[in-house]
Amino acid sequence: MLVFGKMIERAFPGGGGPPALTGLLQQVQAAVSRMTDIRQRSFREQAKLEAIVNRTREAQGRFGRAMDRPV
Repeated sequence: MLVFGKMIERAFPGGGGPPALTGLLQQVQAAVSRMTDIRQRSFREQAKLEAIVNRTREAQGRFGRAMDRPV
């Protein structure tokens, strides 16, 4: 997004460029920011799910071996 901002600055050195163009750039920047936040949350939630899967596997391993022992 920085590249597009620099392009606008270079194309319109006296000001920020046409309002429609700068407005679109701001919308894109906001969308990218939201996508980044969602991706970070996704990684955190994936880590939580992996921890649950690991705990489940460990429990299945313990209980599976416990069931194999004679009484």
